[in-house]
Amino acid sequence: MMNPHVVQAWIEGLGLAVKPGAGTSGTELWVTPADTDGPSLVVRQRDAGMWEVVNERVISASTAGSAWQAPWDTGSPTAVVDNIARQVACGFLLVESATRDESGNLTVRFRAPVYEEGLTRQAFVLTASSVLKAARAFDLVIAQRAEELKALQDFDAQAEQRAKEQQELIDQMSPAPAAQPTAPMAAVPPTPSAAASVAASVAAPATSAPAAAWAPTHEMKRRAQAWAQPDPNAAVAGTVEKRVPVQILERRGDWAHIKCSNGWSAWIDARGLKPH
Repeated sequence: MMNPHVVQAWIEGLGLAVKPGAGTSGTELWVTPADTDGPSLVVRQRDAGMWEVVNERVISASTAGSAWQAPWDTGSPTAVVDNIARQVACGFLLVESATRDESGNLTVRFRAPVYEEGLTRQAFVLTASSVLKAARAFDLVIAQRAEELKALQDFDAQAEQRAKEQQELIDQMSPAPAAQPTAPMAAVPPTPSAAASVAASVAAPATSAPAAAWAPTHEMKRRAQAWAQPDPNAAVAGTVEKRVPVQILERRGDWAHIKCSNGWSAWIDARGLKPH
C-alpha cells in the first residue's frame, strides 16, 4: 500500500498545501492552492490498490437559475452545466465529470483515478494536475458566462433606452391633436323615490357580474423561455418575446405566473419583467 506521506510530499511539490483528514472510505488528503481563490482538491484512498483525485463544487439553485439559464440555452440548468462540465473534462487525460441535482442545487465533480501498481511521482503529479486544470477551466467558463450575460443585459438596457429616446423624439415632432368641441351635458334624470327603487329592484331580473377582463400589468424586458410549472428542470412550454405585455397572476420568489392577451399562461423568470 502506498504511504500517504509519500502522496503528501508529491502534492506539496506542486506548491499546494495539504491537510490530512479521515474520510468515510479511508485516508483523505485535503489539498488547497496557494491562492485562496483557486479550486481545491481531495486525494482519497478508495481501496487497497487505488486512489482518486477529486474536485467538487456546489452551484446554488439561485445561481443555477440566473447564471445557467441564458436566452440561448435550450436545456435546463442541470443539462447545460452537465454538458459544459463534460466538454471541459474531455480536454484532460483520465478526468471524468458528473453533475447531480440535489433539490435545485447542482453538485459538479471532476475526478481521475490513480492506481498504485507501477505508480511514479510523475504519473501522480500529471493526474492531480489534470483534475486541477479541469477545475480551473470550469471556473473560466463560469467567468465567461457571467461576462456574456452582463453584456446581454447592458445591450438590452441600451436598446430600451434608445427606443425610449426615439419615441420621445417622435412625440415631440408630432402635431398636437386638434381640440374637440365639448359635448353638451345630458340632463340628470330625477332621483326615484325609495318605493320606486324597491319596486324596480324586485321587477328587474338578477344578472351575474361580468368576468374580470385581461389587463396588462407588466411587459417583457427580453425574450425568455416559459414553463408550465415553476420548475426549470421541466420541459420548456414556449417562449415569450421581448416587449410583449403580460398580466401577472401569481408570484413565487423569482418566478412569475403570467397570462398573455390571447389567454395563454405560463411561468417565467420574474426578473425579465418590468412594469407596464
